[in-house]
Amino acid sequence: MDIKHEIEKRKKWLFAAAAILILAVGIFLRTYRFHDWLYFYPDQARDVKIVGDYLDGKIALPLTGFRAASTHFELGAMYYYFQIASGKLFGVHPDTMAYPDLFFNVLAIGLLFFFLKRYFRSDISLVLTAMYSVSFYAIEFSRFAWNPNPMPFFVLLYLMALLEFLTKKEKTHWGWIAAIGVMVGIGIQLHTILIFLFLGMSFFAMIFLLWKNWRLWNRWLAIVGIVLILNANQLISEISKHRNSFANTKKLVNLSFGTSETEGEEGLSSSLVKDIVCHAQANAHMISSLGDKISCDYIYTEEPEEGQIQKIFGYYINPTQSNWIIFGLIFSLLGYGLLIYSYFTESDPKKKTFLGIICLYALLMFAIMIPIIGGAPLRYYLPVFFMPYVFVGLMLEFFRKKISWLFPPLMIASLVLVIWFNFGTIDSEADLYASNNHSRPQYVVLGELERMREYILSQTNSARTVYLVADGKYMQNYFYPLQYVLGEKNVFLGRKQKNLDDIPSDAAKISLDEYKYGRKNVKGFSVIQYRRFGEICVYILGSRNISQP
Repeated sequence: MDIKHEIEKRKKWLFAAAAILILAVGIFLRTYRFHDWLYFYPDQARDVKIVGDYLDGKIALPLTGFRAASTHFELGAMYYYFQIASGKLFGVHPDTMAYPDLFFNVLAIGLLFFFLKRYFRSDISLVLTAMYSVSFYAIEFSRFAWNPNPMPFFVLLYLMALLEFLTKKEKTHWGWIAAIGVMVGIGIQLHTILIFLFLGMSFFAMIFLLWKNWRLWNRWLAIVGIVLILNANQLISEISKHRNSFANTKKLVNLSFGTSETEGEEGLSSSLVKDIVCHAQANAHMISSLGDKISCDYIYTEEPEEGQIQKIFGYYINPTQSNWIIFGLIFSLLGYGLLIYSYFTESDPKKKTFLGIICLYALLMFAIMIPIIGGAPLRYYLPVFFMPYVFVGLMLEFFRKKISWLFPPLMIASLVLVIWFNFGTIDSEADLYASNNHSRPQYVVLGELERMREYILSQTNSARTVYLVADGKYMQNYFYPLQYVLGEKNVFLGRKQKNLDDIPSDAAKISLDEYKYGRKNVKGFSVIQYRRFGEICVYILGSRNISQP
């Protein structure tokens, strides 16, 4: 007995040490050089200014938050409140605005383990958590300020609380009931997709539970009350800003029954095919980091202008991505197939409920994506980030039950393979950051932006006003971030795209453009000096007395 007890004790210590190591690695990958390698796009520059202006007493507390690009529906302001709290604690800076995202994503690592343990054994849950801790997809969305970034934490806690309610019904602790209300109340202010996901899941759960026991109405009333309290800012905005017209709510209703601006003109069959392929691409990328990390662009209904494209079953497919399409489809078909199979064969009521929730959640996500699939980037799949880990867990569990001798080496091989793929991507990204060579026309990095600022200040003789002369993507993606970091040094950045002759001849002028060795003029201005920052070149401009090239 003493020997068995000692063995069990050592196993627990080993398990605890592995869990601490996994968490430590996850934290390190999410925090290393957090300031210098921070994404800092125009949206982030806008938000840090809003938070700073509020804390300085220049503006009132925001009642609404981000505007959904596809519908112009204004989300709630909860994400701003997270940033305001961070600003009060740590000061208002671009990196401190991202601290809430970092905080919630670190918590999501541990929360994923406890979520998966509702179905899987501890060893599988720990291995899956280790995979998530090194996921490039998860790490990337932990390292900058953006309203959907905290979603993993709120999705997991919402599903855990809902599972508790569905399994324990009237015996559910009121803390879990409050958690459902808080997660829904905050989650629907983070992204439009979560509005439909959380409200849809809650609606079906409410119908099921009230059908089982109508006396649970008081718990649902409490959930609705919490959601309304947390979204009081939206209600106040509708009453004050929109004068009781509920114009903002109507935009959401129109989206529910109509179409969004990003929806393509393709038919239902094309949207369904794209939905399937994009889900497969997302599932494969989220766990392996392989394939395109930005766009769902493996399949086209019309032949693109560029690239070698082949046509299969009426759809144009990029051959360079065909391997990822096959891998993603096989992985997803096996995963969804095992999910459905496990649901119908599971005898444990709690585990069956867990699988049922996952099935319903995945089905709702698939349906929600159909009308917007034409313009959906890969980041839209953040609400289902956990799905590929469930798939791998189900595959491992299948081998444990059917071919037990193959389970240990397969589990180790799966972990090594996922770590290998993700660390390959992380290493290549880190090399770009470390070499200060990551700046691109549509990729703004805070550390490199600050180095641009120091170069501009050193070349403009401490001018208090600097004019930016640029077009298109450079002006769109760099003006507001550069204006903010220059403003930190009390330098105002003016914007000029037209009427260039109105710029005072002695004013400091710069341009952002592609690098060209020996360039003598930009936009009709002579070039005094220039320096390259990644793919971006900062040109210090002189007089406008030559013809435009």
